[in-house]
Amino acid sequence: MTPELSVRSVPYLDPIRAFAPFSGDPYGAFLDGGGRETGGRYSYIATDPYRVVGDGGGDPFTALEEELDRFRLPARPGLPPFQTGAA
Repeated sequence: MTPELSVRSVPYLDPIRAFAPFSGDPYGAFLDGGGRETGGRYSYIATDPYRVVGDGGGDPFTALEEELDRFRLPARPGLPPFQTGAA
């Protein structure tokens, strides 16, 4: 399985307002870049995960690393720095 990367440029909208429609999603995630006035360039919204990773009683970071290793992709020029990963 190859993960699909979706990047959408939209007219500027306050990131908190942009996330509002997804705020009830149990797996929704909002990573706030801090706003234009503080130098934050990117904010990220993630919804509808393909998988939720649990640790099964072990080290959660090991479980996460193993999952991420399955889908490592080279960085694509011209796109934001956080192109794939976990939220």
